[in-house]
Amino acid sequence: MARRWKEQHSFVSTSPPEDPIMVDFSIEGKAMTLDITDCVQRACESIVDPIVENVKKLIAGSNPEFHDEFRRNMVLAGGGSGIRGLGAMIERRLSDMGDVNVHVVDDPVRLGAMGGLRLSMEVPEDMWKNLTLASR
Repeated sequence: MARRWKEQHSFVSTSPPEDPIMVDFSIEGKAMTLDITDCVQRACESIVDPIVENVKKLIAGSNPEFHDEFRRNMVLAGGGSGIRGLGAMIERRLSDMGDVNVHVVDDPVRLGAMGGLRLSMEVPEDMWKNLTLASR
């Protein structure tokens, strides 16, 4: 239930959305409608600071010759790319570093699978024996 709400309603913003996020919920058998707008926004925005701090460290620790390229060609993929407004918020928060452009992928699941496939094709065969499945 929470995952469905997160995937359907996740957002970050400097202002609240026009329409609150209202969900039907049952507590001890009693049907309720709850406004989860603030909870969703706080949860989604909790990842912004760590992302921004780590991007700044990554760029600062890299060869200065490539800093402009890095700032102009960031890609937001994975689950974070589904959070509305995240790319724009990261751009704003990194603007003190210069011109920043964050590209948000449209289909993170497919692109993640394609990246995993490409990586698997480049891993030497003898390294496959070191791979184990995560515990289930």
